[in-house]
Amino acid sequence: MQRCDGLSSEKVLKILTQIGLPQTDAEVYLFLAIKGPKKAEDLANELQMPPLELHSILKRLKERGFVAAASVSFVALPLEKMMDILAKARLEEAQAIAEKKNVILAQWRLLVYRNTEN
Repeated sequence: MQRCDGLSSEKVLKILTQIGLPQTDAEVYLFLAIKGPKKAEDLANELQMPPLELHSILKRLKERGFVAAASVSFVALPLEKMMDILAKARLEEAQAIAEKKNVILAQWRLLVYRNTEN
């Protein structure tokens, strides 16, 4: 499958996947960010990607706020906004874990205690 060319885009792609974006989602986002708005059909042809797979990716990207549908075309939001959305989501995940930490640890201690009583 043909992807965005260039060493710098490869570095950006690597970073996007390292911070949690699936590889194919990152590739589609980066392609749109570099190439500009594209119709889904044109995007599937240029990326040599099955339309159903692309539709799923575009749906995920749109749900996360990384791309917007403009008429029948899709356009990537600015990388800065996308990174802010990712950072906020990760922060919320970390906060949820921290909030549950004491409850989980209390349950764990009780479980360990019960299993060592015997």
